[in-house]
Amino acid sequence: MTQWRRQRETRAFFSWLLCHDYIPTNPFAKVKNIKMPQKLIQPFTQEKVLTPVACCDADSCKGTRDRTLILVLHDTGLRAARGTC
Repeated sequence: MTQWRRQRETRAFFSWLLCHDYIPTNPFAKVKNIKMPQKLIQPFTQEKVLTPVACCDADSCKGTRDRTLILVLHDTGLRAARGTC
């Protein structure tokens, strides 16, 4: 990931230099982009979604809140991820 990111940032910098007439040509114009493997995230199965939903008590405020949060996270496709900071 770091090599791809550095190339992308360097290419953008040289494009900016060219756009502002600091350099006559972009040295990265003929450099091929680095290909990164695509990660395909599999969707949750219905069982994996319904199991935590079934554990929520529908008669309590907390249970209703928890059920709603689980379904919102599922419906919007949000996933836990490590921060970059």
